[in-house]
Amino acid sequence: MLTQQLGQTRTSAYTWHNMAEMARWQGDYAQAAVLYSQSLAVLRTLGDHWAACYSLVGLGKVAGYQGNASQATEFYQEALALCQEQDHRELLAECLDGLAHSAARLGQGVRAARLSGAAEQLRVVIDAPRAVVENQWYAEAVEVVRAALDPLTYERVWLEGRRMPIEEAIAYAMSSAES
Repeated sequence: MLTQQLGQTRTSAYTWHNMAEMARWQGDYAQAAVLYSQSLAVLRTLGDHWAACYSLVGLGKVAGYQGNASQATEFYQEALALCQEQDHRELLAECLDGLAHSAARLGQGVRAARLSGAAEQLRVVIDAPRAVVENQWYAEAVEVVRAALDPLTYERVWLEGRRMPIEEAIAYAMSSAES
């Protein structure tokens, strides 16, 4: 009986997450935030850290779309720590992309370009291209990151990020260092 209840609770959390994704893709960020939060609360209760990573990344994206780069950074950093524990490398790359976008929005161009380069390199190493549905979000994020620096500086710093070992990139992403 308890197993059945837990299964239904987990199913509810996954359903709320999926509904949040749909709301986000439709631009209903307030509703997406509510649904991601509901999903995350249940997943935390269940100790499902793997799935919680997805809800935290969703909350980061929503906060970014709502213009709250500081809050987005908090969500992405929390997700990054969980993803590292779970060795969830594909979502690690998404967290690095999100942190790059947030850094650019916070006026941290060097940090943004370096994190963007690190995310790109991780995707190459693990052979994990972005989901097609995320291409628009990524294109907007890259535009913000590129606008934060002159082209030569962007290219130099982005390449520095590409050369960072993943452990170093994660430590850098979890810090508040600009350079």
